[in-house]
Amino acid sequence: MGERLVEDIILLRCNLVNGKINKECIYQYVVGDVNQQNTIFPFCFSEGETLLTQRNLLFEPTIPEIFTFMLTDVNGTRKYAYCLRFPHFKEPECLCIIGTKPLTHLFEEILKIAKKLRLLSIEIMKRFLDDICLQPIPLANEVLSNISFHYLPYQIINSDELNDHSNHDVSVLLKTFGASMLVDLIGYLLVERKFLFVSQSIQSLSEFIMAFTSLVSPFQWQHVFIPVLPLSLVTYCAAPMPYVIGVKNNFLPNVYKDCGKMDDTIVLDVDSGKLLNNQPLNFPLVFISNETTILKAALTRILHHLDENSNELIYCLFHKFFASIFDGYQKYLKFDSQKQKAVFQMEEYEEYLKQVNVENYTIMKSFEESQMCYMFFKEREEQIQQGLQLTSLCPLLKIIQK
Repeated sequence: MGERLVEDIILLRCNLVNGKINKECIYQYVVGDVNQQNTIFPFCFSEGETLLTQRNLLFEPTIPEIFTFMLTDVNGTRKYAYCLRFPHFKEPECLCIIGTKPLTHLFEEILKIAKKLRLLSIEIMKRFLDDICLQPIPLANEVLSNISFHYLPYQIINSDELNDHSNHDVSVLLKTFGASMLVDLIGYLLVERKFLFVSQSIQSLSEFIMAFTSLVSPFQWQHVFIPVLPLSLVTYCAAPMPYVIGVKNNFLPNVYKDCGKMDDTIVLDVDSGKLLNNQPLNFPLVFISNETTILKAALTRILHHLDENSNELIYCLFHKFFASIFDGYQKYLKFDSQKQKAVFQMEEYEEYLKQVNVENYTIMKSFEESQMCYMFFKEREEQIQQGLQLTSLCPLLKIIQK
């Protein structure tokens, strides 16, 4: 059997003890790992005591919520936590599946089955979770099915590619922000501006932020990334380094109280698509080329005719756009005799861009100091070292081949 699909599954319940929120562990596959419980608890119930002391079911969710957050260990290794929360229970519960792979669709299907079983019987759900913990990581299009759980037959197809981050609903971004604003925001993300997203729903926050950061694929955000920030950690929004953070809208006064004006942060309302900054943004636009105008026009056409193919088209347009900006980068991964490996020659590449496209050169100069840029070319160097073909791995080169 290959690598296990999940590292742990935990079901937590919260209640009030002497006016303070209290954790109760109902189920954990890795029995007795209290550190893991304590780590995820604030993210599962990000509202803290207010979830129980200021409940208003007219405004709070009355149905289960699915959301995602990430955990990063001291070595920088990311773990993905996929959660199913029952905020409307008298004592709210949150089921958290922790894995090492970003298999969003697969885990969402698992959580949907868990939701049905939890509403039927908690003991039956526990046996289902035991079964999931035995499953290996499936290949693309492989099917997960029952091992030792026989109450309910299940078959879950893995529609996610392990190295594909383009599997989110990005059409909602286009509907929320419109074409022009969305492209401008992705430009700010590429040069690692700070982002604070706000919503009434933690599910909306999670889905929106995961989709937003996926639009810079094949580049990956390398800094603080907390789609659902606990109320107890709002001071993270005062951090000097870049971040992408989501908070519930009723936390926003706490954020401003503890973190000040936040003029260096782009504050966005997920529900309305509006900027919430007190002052107009004073950042220069990143994308100002002719290709930018073409991209915005193409996205506007999609917005007027959204259908089941829109998601794929949006990803494709952004891949083509990035391919036009980073045209020919693979030619500047050259063998370095001293290091005895391929090394990306940034200065040579920028000189090439300066000669063929000054606008792309300007973008590259803005991008080169970012961690996303560093990791992108570092990974390409490692892939060449491993004897892999970049043309079959990098979406930007696949676009060029087509």
